[in-house]
Amino acid sequence: MDVYLESCSSYEQAENVLPPLLKRYEGLFWKNETVWVKPNMLTTRSPEEAVTTHPTIVRGVLRFLLDLGVRPVVSDSPGVGSVKKVALACGISQVCQELGVPLIEIEGYVEKDGEVFKQLRLGDLIDQVDAVVNLPKLKTHGQMVLTLGVKNTFGCVLGLNKPAYHLRAKDYHLFADLLIDVHQLVKPVLTILDGIDGMEGNGPSHGLKKRLGLLAACENAYALDHAVASRLHVSPDKIYTLVRAKTRGLIPPYTIRGEWENSIKMPDTVGLTEIVKMPKWLQDYTHRWARVPVFDTVKCIRCKICETHCPAEAITVDDQRIDYKKCIRCYVCHELCPQDALLLKRKLLKAGGQ
Repeated sequence: MDVYLESCSSYEQAENVLPPLLKRYEGLFWKNETVWVKPNMLTTRSPEEAVTTHPTIVRGVLRFLLDLGVRPVVSDSPGVGSVKKVALACGISQVCQELGVPLIEIEGYVEKDGEVFKQLRLGDLIDQVDAVVNLPKLKTHGQMVLTLGVKNTFGCVLGLNKPAYHLRAKDYHLFADLLIDVHQLVKPVLTILDGIDGMEGNGPSHGLKKRLGLLAACENAYALDHAVASRLHVSPDKIYTLVRAKTRGLIPPYTIRGEWENSIKMPDTVGLTEIVKMPKWLQDYTHRWARVPVFDTVKCIRCKICETHCPAEAITVDDQRIDYKKCIRCYVCHELCPQDALLLKRKLLKAGGQ
C-alpha cells in the first residue's frame, strides 16, 4: 500500500500537481458509474479560511472523473445549514455549476449496522452510488485531535443525527469507534487530502490557518491518516481514530512516497485528554480539569446554534449558561459557533461536574 505525500505550495500549483497524482488511480473507476465526491463542507465559510475542502481540489477531482467517463455527484451533510448554502459559501457550488456536476441535498437515510454501533443512519445517497471519493481537509480537532480521512466520512451521517451520536458515544474512544464504523460502511475507494492550507490550534473551525503545503492520496484512509500524522510529528498513538483502528487491525502496512513533512500546533484540549484508557476514578478526576466551553458574552449574538446542536442539552443561550454536569466535552458548540463565541478554557469543576 502506497501513501503519496506530495509537496504543493499553493492552490495554483495544485492544478499541475493534482492530475499526475490522480492518474495513478484511473483503474479504480468504470465508465458510467456514479461516484459520490464527498468534500469537507462543515459550515458556511469561505475557501480562504481553511475550514472546508478548497474548490480547486474539488474541481481537479471532478475533471479527473469526468475525463474517465464517470458520473460524479457532490454532497455532504454540514453541521449547520443546507448543502447548497454551504457549497455556495465555500466555492464548491460554483465548481459544480461550471462542470455541470449535480450538487445533491441529502434528505433521506438508510440504517446500517457497524461492528460496534448498530442502526447507524447514513444519508440514503450511499445506496444510490457505485463508489465514494473522500476529500478531507487537514485540520486539528478539539475532540479527536486531528480530523483527516476517517473523520471526514462522518459527514455521510445526516446532520440532525450527529448530536445524538455524540451523546450515544460519550467516551472519546467510543466516538472513535463510531467514526470507524461509519467509515467502514461508506468504504471510500480513494481519499485525497487537501493539506495545502490547513488549520492548527483549536480546529476544526476556529483554529489558526497554516500553509502546510500537502496533497496526499491513498486508497486506504487509515494508512493515509497514519502517514500524515507521523510526518506532522504527531504520534499516531495520540489520535483516537488511529488508536482504535490499530486495535481493530485496520491499518495496513504501507510505504510513504514523498519527502513532505511539517509540524502543527495541537488544540488546547489535547493536553489532558484521555488518550490511554484510565481507571474510572482517575478518568473522573482528570475530567474535572479538562477544558470546557465558556461563553464570550461580547461575541455571542444569541443565534442559539450551540443550544440547538448540543448533544447533552447542556447550554442555555438566553442565560449564557452551560451545565457542566451534563457537558460531555464534545466541543460541538465551539465547532459550530459562527462567531467563535464559545472559548475553550481550563476550569476546575466541583465533584459532579458543577
